[in-house]
Amino acid sequence: MRYNLTKHKILKVLADKLTSGMSDDGKAEGVIVVPKKEIINLIGKNKKLYAVIISELSACNEIKYLESSDSFIIETNIGLSAYSNKKYLDKNWGIILGWLKNFAQIFIPIVSLFIAAMALWIKIEMQNDMQNNKIQEIESRIESIEKLEYKKQESTKNDGIDTLNLR
Repeated sequence: MRYNLTKHKILKVLADKLTSGMSDDGKAEGVIVVPKKEIINLIGKNKKLYAVIISELSACNEIKYLESSDSFIIETNIGLSAYSNKKYLDKNWGIILGWLKNFAQIFIPIVSLFIAAMALWIKIEMQNDMQNNKIQEIESRIESIEKLEYKKQESTKNDGIDTLNLR
């Protein structure tokens, strides 16, 4: 990703230098090269990164190294086209969108599974609560029925005892 952004920056610097050194009729006038030191400053002191980026841009004929002046120049047709069409920015966005797509393809099913498990757990808990409430209701009814039955038995025992014979 960083490579693509750096390639675009290099092409921008080279394109700006080329267009600033052109006359009104499109011919090169003045200095249209960018010194190697300026390109190195854009990339940083990382030699591997410099080698990779410059070799890729050179392989695509987008830039050209001029040994005599130790500088770079943009290949007018291909390099300007790559810069103006934002070739490397588009590649960068392609990478980002690919990562997002992969993330979504992994993340969404996992979240869906989690939500389904939570919904199932909540439903089971609600049913357990409802059943516990019904059990408590039935137990309270049984208890009240037992109390009534006990009272009936007590009253029938008391009815059988003759209070007049109690002396």
